[in-house]
Amino acid sequence: MKPLILVLFASITLGACKKSKDAPAFTKENVAGKYKTTKIAFAYGGAESDVTNDFMEDCAKDDITTLNVDLSYTYVDAGVSCGDDDYDGEWSIISSSKVTKDGEEFEVVKWDGTTLGLATAFNMGTGDGKLITYMTKQ
Repeated sequence: MKPLILVLFASITLGACKKSKDAPAFTKENVAGKYKTTKIAFAYGGAESDVTNDFMEDCAKDDITTLNVDLSYTYVDAGVSCGDDDYDGEWSIISSSKVTKDGEEFEVVKWDGTTLGLATAFNMGTGDGKLITYMTKQ
């Protein structure tokens, strides 16, 4: 399940960072919190396709990732169990458009104070694009 979570976390980071005018600053204090993955999208040629059901089991849709201010994180197989172990690791903010999770870099494509979108390069077989994971703060 760890590779899937890395893909999920990565996919939340896509393209140019889209921020609303009222979004809080992209700091560890503002980003820290509990998140659920709400959507996974594949972006190719400027268009996004929802691929959540292709990358995420129903039992994982209630799992919680907690990003802590001390730059640690925890992943908890909450609610309906997928049978996976909970785990933890480290995250960091490189810039307002880049973060890392366990040393892997992701692009921030959305941050509005509630939704965090992270992307990583990905090939769906139809070409190279970005897999974007959208997480919503709980």
